[in-house]
Amino acid sequence: MEKIVHFSRPLQEKIEQRGEDFSTIIQRDLECYYAILDMVEDEMKDQFSIKEASLLCNVFRSTQMEIRRLKSWPTLFVWDVEDVEKYERLGEQFEVDTNDLINKLEKLTPYQALWLWDKIRLFWNKPDLIEKEEETIKVLFGIEI
Repeated sequence: MEKIVHFSRPLQEKIEQRGEDFSTIIQRDLECYYAILDMVEDEMKDQFSIKEASLLCNVFRSTQMEIRRLKSWPTLFVWDVEDVEKYERLGEQFEVDTNDLINKLEKLTPYQALWLWDKIRLFWNKPDLIEKEEETIKVLFGIEI
């Protein structure tokens, strides 16, 4: 499968510094990225309820997160949930105790926040599955309860 991919100049320079051909480097680095997500997946099993995950997906539907700020993502998640709760009261709508949810978000490591962000993006990139929201969230977020 041939795909055309465009990289920013700074990213291109980082890839070139690795000294191998682009395809090899990109494949290896993507494999590392997915291995990290898979590793964190085990840690995050049953971390969120279906209702909490649904609220998070809705809060962050249109949000953009800059990867260079990854260390700050847990805090950014907290701030956004606090703001949304303050102005929109989504906790009531989703039947979620937002204080408990915020406590969970405050404890996230940057890698766990990356995992969470990936799950939210996967949810919104599967429009056919949104009709089955609860089942999709259970699968994506590893919820067995």
